[in-house]
Amino acid sequence: MKWVTHTICMLSIIACINRYLPLSALSICVGVFGSLAPDIIERSLFLKHRNKHVHNFLTGLTTLFVLSVIDPSLFTLGLGYVHHLMLDITKGGVYAGKERIKSPLESKNALHNVLMILLHLFFIFM
Repeated sequence: MKWVTHTICMLSIIACINRYLPLSALSICVGVFGSLAPDIIERSLFLKHRNKHVHNFLTGLTTLFVLSVIDPSLFTLGLGYVHHLMLDITKGGVYAGKERIKSPLESKNALHNVLMILLHLFFIFM
């Protein structure tokens, strides 16, 4: 998905969490950064897009667990990372261990991006 889709969808998740567990401004910013982190890491390390180590659910879940133990207010970074991976289950796919998970969605298709945003907004209003 596009970076805008990742950002808007993560903000909707944060809005849902904030309703039950008040979040600080730092947690919100870190969560949005986490939703873009896999792509930022790949670009800054000059790795191929959808790298099997960066776009991997094991990496995301490890990040979520470690940050939750170190500082509970930073759990949104790991949550954003895992959410990014969930949204990236498209034709390009992401990894779960050594296996690649794919779907018929296309990340560059504007309609598919809008569909994901609308789906997240629907859950906010529910």
